[in-house]
Amino acid sequence: YELKNGDTVKILTNKNKKPNAEWLKIAKSSRTKNKIKRALKGIRFNKAEQGKELVKDKLERLKLKFSEKNIEILTSYFNYKTAVEFYHNVGEGNIDISKIKQAFEKKEEKLDNKKFKEDLISEIISDNEDISKDYLLIGNNISNLDYSLATCCNPLPGDKIFGFISVNKGTRIHKKSCKNAKDMISRFPYRVVDAKWNTENINTTFSANIFVSGKDTPGIATKITEIITKEFNLTLQAISLKMLNDNNFEGIITVKINNKNQLNDLNKRLKALKNIKQIYLK
Repeated sequence: YELKNGDTVKILTNKNKKPNAEWLKIAKSSRTKNKIKRALKGIRFNKAEQGKELVKDKLERLKLKFSEKNIEILTSYFNYKTAVEFYHNVGEGNIDISKIKQAFEKKEEKLDNKKFKEDLISEIISDNEDISKDYLLIGNNISNLDYSLATCCNPLPGDKIFGFISVNKGTRIHKKSCKNAKDMISRFPYRVVDAKWNTENINTTFSANIFVSGKDTPGIATKITEIITKEFNLTLQAISLKMLNDNNFEGIITVKINNKNQLNDLNKRLKALKNIKQIYLK
């Protein structure tokens, strides 16, 4: 029923009653709504202050500082956007303050886990070899075991490497300097295996993709080909050079390589060619 002018009403009062948000749906005038909002804001502030004191007391009993950093930990743990919102819900009794201890235990667990992962990553990608470890030896038996060389970093004999057990492609061998190494080790440490080249039994060749760029001059492709096939006596698998608009060229050369030292020597020789600007392993 909506009141009309001339209606007689009886007003019931109660000292224990306080305004609530439902009153805003009933109030008609802006003046009345503003008064209700101010009252609600005051109630919310009081509840937040009560909650703040409860949190402060709980932290002191846990021998923890009542600091901005610790409040951020609690706000995040209980999924609130602001400290005031967190305090208010504590004051309202919506949060069991006995669970505050769990928030810091969870934080310590995350820090310990983070440190473990950082130590593991550091250990795996380190250039130092631990002679007490068992290693997966990479060599002529590459076709006999279910592993292959990762195409994202194209490891070659001489590179520091590790194995990563994939879901359906066996063990993939990556360089320790691979751009994906940290992510793989951090997310799936249980799928990482130590690996190194079997230097006593390697005569297998590996494909190396070499990026080359330079000034487009007559016979440059022939010179590159002769260095690879005649000077180094290597198998040139593919050469793809693209001419650019500014009289320059770039492309990829795929060569069968025996080891990293041989690749480095080839790169130095190609870089010494006149008009070659860039040479690096792709």
